[in-house]
Amino acid sequence: MLGLALSGGGFRAALYHVGVLAQLARLGVLRHVAVLSACSGGSPIGALYCLRLKQLADRQRDLTPAGYCELVRTIETEFLVAVQRNLRVRAYLNPWKSLAGANRMAELFDEHVFGRAIPLRDLRSPGLPRLIINAANLKTGHNWRFEAAGMAEPARDDPVFLEIDRNRRYSTPLPADVTLGVACVASAGFPGVVPPLALGPALLADGGIYDDRAIDPLLDVGCTRFIISDASPQLPDDEHPRTSTFYTLLRGSRIWFDRLRQLQLLRLLESQDRPVAYPHLRKGLGSPIENPEDFGVDRTVQERLMRVRIDLDSFSDVEAFSLMLDGYLITGRELRKVRGFEDLIAASPIETPFRFLQMQARMRAPDPAYLRQLDVAAKLFFKVFRLSAAPWLAAAVLLAVIWPWLLLLLAVAAAAGAVGALGVVWRPAEVPARLLARRLLAALASPVVALHLAVFDPWFLRLGKVASAAGPASRTAAANR
Repeated sequence: MLGLALSGGGFRAALYHVGVLAQLARLGVLRHVAVLSACSGGSPIGALYCLRLKQLADRQRDLTPAGYCELVRTIETEFLVAVQRNLRVRAYLNPWKSLAGANRMAELFDEHVFGRAIPLRDLRSPGLPRLIINAANLKTGHNWRFEAAGMAEPARDDPVFLEIDRNRRYSTPLPADVTLGVACVASAGFPGVVPPLALGPALLADGGIYDDRAIDPLLDVGCTRFIISDASPQLPDDEHPRTSTFYTLLRGSRIWFDRLRQLQLLRLLESQDRPVAYPHLRKGLGSPIENPEDFGVDRTVQERLMRVRIDLDSFSDVEAFSLMLDGYLITGRELRKVRGFEDLIAASPIETPFRFLQMQARMRAPDPAYLRQLDVAAKLFFKVFRLSAAPWLAAAVLLAVIWPWLLLLLAVAAAAGAVGALGVVWRPAEVPARLLARRLLAALASPVVALHLAVFDPWFLRLGKVASAAGPASRTAAANR
C-alpha cells in the first residue's frame, strides 16, 4: 500500500508539493496512492487534490493516467490563483470578521482554495485516497487527525505506549460544519500567526508541532511504501551563533525539531523492507554523493529555494513556479533512484505542458535578476520595496497624505498594548481587555490592509510575473469553481 506524505512549511511547501504531484502523475505513480497524509502547509494541497479527484471521478468513472496529469495541471493554476489573493493579509481586511481569528482564515480557505464551503465528510468515496489532515491538540499534546469518516486522536493500546503517555485521548463524530477550510486552517494554524481553533473537545494548532512531515499516520494505517514530500524547515548551519537568551531558546527549539525529523526519517529509511522516496528541499546540498546539478538545478538556486519564506502570503509566479519545478525535478530523480517503485512507474512517462516548466532554463543557468528575486523570496516583509525603487516613491507620496492617520494608529496601538497589559496584570480583565485591544487595532489597521492589497501586493506580483504564464489551464481552473 503506497502512502504519500505532504509536509508542513506554509505556502512554500504547498507549491513544492504541486511539483511533486505533477511528477508522480507524469510517471503514472499518483494513481497508486492509497493514503495521503498532510500537515500544515501540505494540507490545502492534499485536500484540493482529493476534492478535484472526486469531482472528476464522479463525471468520468475510469480516470486515465493522462487524466491525472490534467488534474494536477488544473490544480497548478487554481492553487496559485488562491495563493496570490494573499490570504494571511486578507484575513484582516474586514475589521469585524478579522476578530474571528482562525474561523475567518477557514472562510477564506473555503472561498479561495476550494471555491466554496465543502464538508470534509463529502470526501468519503470509494476509490479515493484516504485523506488524513493532521493538527495538534494543545490540551493533550497529541496528534489530532481529520478524516472524512471522523476526527480523533489516534487510539493507542500498546502497554508500553500507555506507560509513557498517560494523557487522555479524545474522539468525536465529524460535525457537518467541519469544512475542508476548517480542517486545513486547524492543521496550518502556526502559533503566533493563526490563533488556535476550538473544535469539539479539542483546541487545535499547527500539526507541525507534533509531526511536521505527517509520517506517523502512514505507519499507523499499515502503508508498505512511502513517498515523503518535505519542504519543511531544516536546521541550517550557524558558524557564528549568538549568545543571547532569545537566540539560544530559538536555536534550541529548532535543534529539537530537527532531531525529531531525523528520528522519524531514520525509523523509515533504516527499514530494508519498506521502500522510501524522500524528495526534500535541501536535496543535493551538503551531500558528498550528489549535487543539485544532478537533477537540473544550479546550486545557487537550490540554496535560495531552501531559504524561501514560510508564510501564507502572496507568492509571485517566479517564486511559485521555481518551487513547483524543484519538487518536480527532485521527485523524478528520487523515484528512479530508489528501489521498490519500479512496478509503479509507467514505461512511457506522460509529458504534460505544466506552466512551471518554463523556469527550467533559468533554474539551470540563473541570471542576476532571477537570483535577486529568490533572495527577496526569503523575506517576510517589504518584498516589493526590495525589488524596485518605484514603490518607495509611491509610499512617500502616500505617507505625505496620510501621516496624521498613521500617528493616530500608533497612538491607538500604544493604547491597545496598555489595555492588553491590564489583562495580564489583573486576571478578571484578561478576556475583555484582549478583545478590546484587538478591536481597536483591527478597526485602524483595516485601511492599511486595503491599501496593501490594492496597490503594493499587485505591484509585487507584477514584478514577479512570468511573461508566458497565462494559458488555457486558467480557464479550466475557473470551470472547476
